[in-house]
Amino acid sequence: MKQKLSPLLTGVLILLCTSVIAQKNDVQTVFKKGARSSGGYGALTNQFSTIRGKYVNMAGLYGG
Repeated sequence: MKQKLSPLLTGVLILLCTSVIAQKNDVQTVFKKGARSSGGYGALTNQFSTIRGKYVNMAGLYGG
């Protein structure tokens, strides 16, 4: 019984320790303080269709 309990107890303690570490509230960033933020986005698109009975691949970009 003791041999079965030891790995289980070790696993539970490891899970508890990692959850405590994950709750650290330090914010770290690579940007300077007061940096401007942007609400823009960009995305690649790839569509496959038919035009006049021929198969075509249409690549494009979206942004905003």
